[in-house]
Amino acid sequence: MINFGTASMEKPEQLHRTLRLAAQLLDNAAAQVRELPLNPASNNVMLIGTALVNIFELMQLVEAEYPSLANRNEEPSQEVGMANKRLGYALLKAEEISRGQGGTTSAHFLEVYATSESSSFHQEIALAEAKRYKSIDNNH
Repeated sequence: MINFGTASMEKPEQLHRTLRLAAQLLDNAAAQVRELPLNPASNNVMLIGTALVNIFELMQLVEAEYPSLANRNEEPSQEVGMANKRLGYALLKAEEISRGQGGTTSAHFLEVYATSESSSFHQEIALAEAKRYKSIDNNH
């Protein structure tokens, strides 16, 4: 059971949306692993599948606590799907940048992405990741 305390409906809904987005991004990642192929593809897809199972279990906990969220498993609109792809690309690119140029550069990349992203939900995720990259650099 998840304890949201006296959280408004906004926080559980945002968590639910973030988990759905994470599941979609992982699904895209599995397709990319198969396309490469990143060997052993079957083992790597299985790792992604395990992560998906964990996400779906957490979504079920949220839905059990907030049943109104349970019927929101419809396919994303084309606009949301495109925003998911843009965010997925930005997050992958930021990770790549962090390996070569550090977290501050990755944070800047995500901040620039966020200024051009039309979806406020996707902006929030990018900015949260940018903050995480900055904190990584500050802790080293």
